[in-house]
Amino acid sequence: ATPASATPSSSPSSSEPTDTPSGTPTTPPPVPTGAFSVTDAQLRWGLNDESNNKAFAPGTFNFFSAGKIANPGRGNTKLTAAGWKQVDGHVSIQKLLKGSWRPATWAGLSTDTDGKPMTGTNGPFSGHEVVIDGGTGTVDPRTGTATIQWSGSFTVLYYSGYSFFYVTAPKLTVVGGVGTVTATLSGYASSMDDSSQWKPVAPVSDIVLADLG
Repeated sequence: ATPASATPSSSPSSSEPTDTPSGTPTTPPPVPTGAFSVTDAQLRWGLNDESNNKAFAPGTFNFFSAGKIANPGRGNTKLTAAGWKQVDGHVSIQKLLKGSWRPATWAGLSTDTDGKPMTGTNGPFSGHEVVIDGGTGTVDPRTGTATIQWSGSFTVLYYSGYSFFYVTAPKLTVVGGVGTVTATLSGYASSMDDSSQWKPVAPVSDIVLADLG
């Protein structure tokens, strides 16, 4: 056996903090004072609580899908997992689950933000948001004006798809510090009295979805 050396092979490093930082601190970029371009703005929006709620019809829920869901060909048709999308291009659906935002799942569309099944029709809600990246435009803090355009679509489904509509190309416009979100809406029309009726609704642009004040 080789006896242990009483002398350490190298000098131990000091654990005491140093007064001199190891690197140069990063200086945050200056806040623009004039007009500037935006190339990758993100829009996050849950629309409203009802769009994250359990629906009144038994076994149905209100939720979002990225992209445009396929035309079911008739009314009163529930969407299945095969027809739902978490992501489509720049558009994704995210869920607030136990304090963290995560990619949405089909199973999570019917659970609350603690992962428990939604049982009431007035909350707790599912906590989903539509997230759209890649927004482009201009912002001018001096005049309180901005225009930011996003591409892509998402679907808002009620009663698990018995009724739904498409939202395409949301746009944020700010004039004098007052913001408005508009988009093109489209979908299909049926009848509560005759669900065999089914026809496309022509896209309508510049629909006001939100007055931001």
